[in-house]
Amino acid sequence: MFLDYQINQNWFAGANLFYTGERKDQFFLTTSTPQTVTLDSYFDANAHVGYHVTEQISVFAKANNIANNNYERWQNTPVQAIQFLAGATFKFDF
Repeated sequence: MFLDYQINQNWFAGANLFYTGERKDQFFLTTSTPQTVTLDSYFDANAHVGYHVTEQISVFAKANNIANNNYERWQNTPVQAIQFLAGATFKFDF
């Protein structure tokens, strides 16, 4: 589920929540025969807020994996823990 909201002319915010159920994956160790493994389900949440300084320049802050869940999107590929990002964008408007 995604939600983006324009608070006023300058401020904007949003969030996304998603759930992925149990699923199967292939695990290759040192043998040529892959093993089928079951990956656990997971829930994740992200949020962002930003400010339009001008029509072309915006600044933002974003938080990913807000609940700091420890899960694997793919076998042996864990996601990062909670992550905070900040930045700016410039829109080339020709």
